[in-house]
Amino acid sequence: MDLKLTVDQSSMVPRNAHPYTISSDEWVEVNTMNPASPLLSPSLEPKDIRYLGEDDLRFHLEVVVRIFIKVYAIAKILQVAFMGYGTELDMTVGTGLMYWIACAQQKIRTRSLCLLIKWTENLYYACYARITFDIAAIELCAAFWSEDRAGLMHDGTFCLPEASHLYRILLACKDVLDSPELSANRDEALVTYFQQAYVRVLIDMQKHMGKFVANDILGFRRNARSVVSNPESSFSQKWSQIISGFSEIPAEVVTILAEKFFTVYAKDEPARDYEPFSFIKFDKNPKDIEEYEEYPKEWVESELIQRNRETARACLEGLTVGEFRRGEFNPAELVRYARLRACVCKDTCFCAQGCHSEPERSCPCAQRQLRTYHCIERKYIGRGTYQERIDAVALSGFQGLSGLKRENDDSIVALELSWAMEVIEVEVRRDRTIGPALEFMGL
Repeated sequence: MDLKLTVDQSSMVPRNAHPYTISSDEWVEVNTMNPASPLLSPSLEPKDIRYLGEDDLRFHLEVVVRIFIKVYAIAKILQVAFMGYGTELDMTVGTGLMYWIACAQQKIRTRSLCLLIKWTENLYYACYARITFDIAAIELCAAFWSEDRAGLMHDGTFCLPEASHLYRILLACKDVLDSPELSANRDEALVTYFQQAYVRVLIDMQKHMGKFVANDILGFRRNARSVVSNPESSFSQKWSQIISGFSEIPAEVVTILAEKFFTVYAKDEPARDYEPFSFIKFDKNPKDIEEYEEYPKEWVESELIQRNRETARACLEGLTVGEFRRGEFNPAELVRYARLRACVCKDTCFCAQGCHSEPERSCPCAQRQLRTYHCIERKYIGRGTYQERIDAVALSGFQGLSGLKRENDDSIVALELSWAMEVIEVEVRRDRTIGPALEFMGL
């Protein structure tokens, strides 16, 4: 007699069989029902993971850390950009982008899987909601006027990218947030909730904005307000479909937000001159190596000969001298070149051709490159706080994106963003290695 055994196959599959992604129903419980509030007020809570074994926990922790770092890196680059242009730094508890960045930085070393998931979820949605608003404002700004600012400097200070290039940078950031690796299960209701929260912040801005003066020199305010206030304009129709509550934002507020992206030089940025980089002395700004008075004349002549030889070899290989050095030397040697203001930039950088044509000149990107390679080479371990170091590499990453040649296609912008995120990941993982013992069960 044959017995047939029927087995429920679904019961054999562990609930957490798939790696974590944003709002995966295997890992996250989203509660969108809150009768105590008239507004949509969802809560994001990680599901119970106590039944998982230690090996499974270690595996899944690494997956969550990887996704967290990607979201966090995008958030830090956006933070640097918003500080530079002087746009709204939203610290609203529970929904503000800066609020969740601050939460993540306070306990960046945590080994709590549940806590990391909670931070990743909230930081992702705060970041995603905010970036759509700024893309809209940048689009409005770029529609009126834009110029190529690549390489424009004043007293050694880089200018901010013009609106059209910043638009490409933020689109590349949004592409990362849209990638299936991060957000195969993105909850649009949560996006709407975070968007509506920021809409309320912008509406409140009008109370503190003062009198709106429409007649500016360029005529931007008058024309921009007419576009935003017209519900039939292509701009209003497009963004009203993308951003929940966009039509509720006063036209004057949207106009002021867009106007901020005309800013040329950063209004604020993370501090650069602190202990980890105190040994990077760029007090003087010589135009070329022959003006280095602190070095012996014989050394200067030898260095100049070496630079011309490297430039000649780069020409034979069809490369710029900076690209040649990146392929020829290890990071420790690249630190030396950057300290001497010799170019170590990719050929996609605005300075590449100028530094190649004049091997003796000082590379305008030297300080940025020096910060980056000191991070990679672990030159300042234990010096300065984590926030100081991560702010520095985020600033360098944004400056690298800003300095790309404008004729580069979008794939180059994406590659530069990926490089900036990798450097941020190096710093985050380095700090996490000195964190506490495993505490998987903590919330």
